Amino acid sequence: MEFENINFIGSIFLFIAVFAQGTQSSLGHSNYFILAIVCLLLLSLYNGYYFRGTRSYQMALISLCFFLISVSLIIILQNIGAIIFIIWMIFTVWLGYEANRTPINTSNKYYIKGMESYKSKEYEVAIYRFNLALKHCPNNHDAYYGKGISLFKLNKINEAIEAFDAIIKFNPNYSKAYLGKAAALKKNNKLEEAKIEYKKYKSTSKK
Repeated sequence: MEFENINFIGSIFLFIAVFAQGTQSSLGHSNYFILAIVCLLLLSLYNGYYFRGTRSYQMALISLCFFLISVSLIIILQNIGAIIFIIWMIFTVWLGYEANRTPINTSNKYYIKGMESYKSKEYEVAIYRFNLALKHCPNNHDAYYGKGISLFKLNKINEAIEAFDAIIKFNPNYSKAYLGKAAALKKNNKLEEAKIEYKKYKSTSKK
């Protein structure tokens, strides 16, 4: 759970505010109660629009329809409508959680965990996490580099070279990829090729 996600925290806060005031008859129809509902609705629409980093009206419209149906049922069926309204509030909290879960954010989280495993010399675990990062964002160059140096540590030299080549294909200016590839080629006793890659590292690192 990422507590820096203000959308998620705001949704929880408003959920508690609406629920707490709604269960108190003296406050059930107060201005604070109505204001909290309006704020929760607006946040729900916002989170729906930015659902998982996209900009789409679909989830926002679903939330709005969900809200209108629950309010209508409260007027007609009361208890059943109240239950559906609570479900809508839970749905709003979920939207808040999902709002900032973009593929690149998820990929970077796995990359960070992968580097933690690498520093702990848990290279197999690190590779697993780097692969998860690449699954969410195939162009995550840092994850490819982390995978490459982890494979190098496990003496899987050819696979390490493939990882470094993948970076160079997407981003020829990623200097560390040439350095990693040079080290891998040297390990394979391909000294001349290693020198060429090292020169590329020197030239790209100056940019």
